[in-house]
Amino acid sequence: IEEIAKSTEIKKETSKPETVKKIKDYKYFCENTLKPSTSDEDIIKSFAEPILKKIENHNPDFIDDFSSNTGWDYDMRGRLNKRINFRKIEDGKLKIYSGGPNNGLLTLTHPKIFIKNFVFKADAKVEIIDGYAKIHFYTNILASDSYYIIEVKGRKNNILLWTSKSSYVVIYNNPNKKILEESINITLIVYNNYISIYIDNKPVWFHYNKEFEQGNKIGLGGNSQIVTYAHVASFDNIKIWDLDKILP
Repeated sequence: IEEIAKSTEIKKETSKPETVKKIKDYKYFCENTLKPSTSDEDIIKSFAEPILKKIENHNPDFIDDFSSNTGWDYDMRGRLNKRINFRKIEDGKLKIYSGGPNNGLLTLTHPKIFIKNFVFKADAKVEIIDGYAKIHFYTNILASDSYYIIEVKGRKNNILLWTSKSSYVVIYNNPNKKILEESINITLIVYNNYISIYIDNKPVWFHYNKEFEQGNKIGLGGNSQIVTYAHVASFDNIKIWDLDKILP
């Protein structure tokens, strides 16, 4: 990837009009261009596109089309009432059920997924207007308060990125997207303390976090803001590439 980065040109803001600077190497690029957070598409692509290009010639290290239950199970760090919140593998999808706002967020993790540098892809779908489909990204498996949550909201037709500090940013807002009718493809690229997020193949967010180097775990989840018990979210087509096997 360093060779790819060396030949990459990116735009940088200066006191003068925008200039184009050659990247000497990938480390220089990361340290001088990619921090702390941005939604600038050019910068996100400069980081992510070389990686996405690289994995095209590699099969995923983990695939789940939910034709059977491969091991996704309850993660007990969140508040959970199993009598009302549960999951079901059905119709080739992982389906999340919730009974209301006071029953907590149901999160499922997989015992084979604990990884440092990776590309993660999934199709997520909200099933009811008051439902949420959520992807948890734990940046430190030993710390329950170190995570990000990508939250797809049915009612507002947008996607939020929450942090463990209970703050969020809107990373996707498309009033024309029929979230209750269409799945959303979510891609995470995590490499050397940096994360970028793509929604439906569109770059939407980049962030730096030094805790990424400690190892990461991914959870799939959902809940609702209504008391009525309902199927609130579905997931399908999980694919994960271990970048430590692909990149130097």
